[in-house]
Amino acid sequence: MPSLQEHLPAGWRVQNSSGTFSAPAQSYSDEEDEGPARPRRGDDGLDEEDLRPDSPGWEDVEPEGDVEVVEVICLGCEEVFGGGNGGVRGMVGHCLRVHGVDLDGVRKGNAVDFLATIRLVNYIRHHYAQQPPTQQTQQSTTSTSTTTSTPSTSTPSSSSSPPPHPPPSFSTPTLWAADTFLQPVLENDALLYSITDLADPDDPSDPLAETEDVEAEGNGVGREAARAERVVVGRALG
Repeated sequence: MPSLQEHLPAGWRVQNSSGTFSAPAQSYSDEEDEGPARPRRGDDGLDEEDLRPDSPGWEDVEPEGDVEVVEVICLGCEEVFGGGNGGVRGMVGHCLRVHGVDLDGVRKGNAVDFLATIRLVNYIRHHYAQQPPTQQTQQSTTSTSTTTSTPSTSTPSSSSSPPPHPPPSFSTPTLWAADTFLQPVLENDALLYSITDLADPDDPSDPLAETEDVEAEGNGVGREAARAERVVVGRALG
């Protein structure tokens, strides 16, 4: 007759009037205990499987160096400014040198905030959109529409040359205070999505620099800037 010890589960120990009975503990090999081998985890808690480019989650990670470069069009002409020529701040300097538009001076002199800067940008664009084509533009159009071309007699423009068209008046902020200037003049105007980039990086008191700092803190002025941006985006896409 089998003894009680033979029927005990592995590792059990029973004591009664007949004595003490125990079953030996079950032994496991390293492979049975640990199961399939897992890759070694690093100090950051990630194992080799997690670090594979085809593992879940990697599709949301942008490769290093793949940074979107915003390109904006000049307020007074068709020149485009991106990563290679200074971007938004490069356009600000160009407007001053070529078009006589001191955007920094107008903004700072009138304490123009985020929402008013949107109006100001569209006010300037509207002014230049009403101007007739410049002689340079007409010559360019003529040369591309004919099979032959003649040497141009015009002299290259320089920083001391007068602008092709006079800049708009900035005598009073009421000139760009109308809500109609919240409507983009230029379709898909990238500058309206990069208003805070107009801030002078060398001037901590710049109204847009202050707005950007406050927006990061999340108080009322920052919320106003966020609401203004949503208005512009909504109208631009609508």
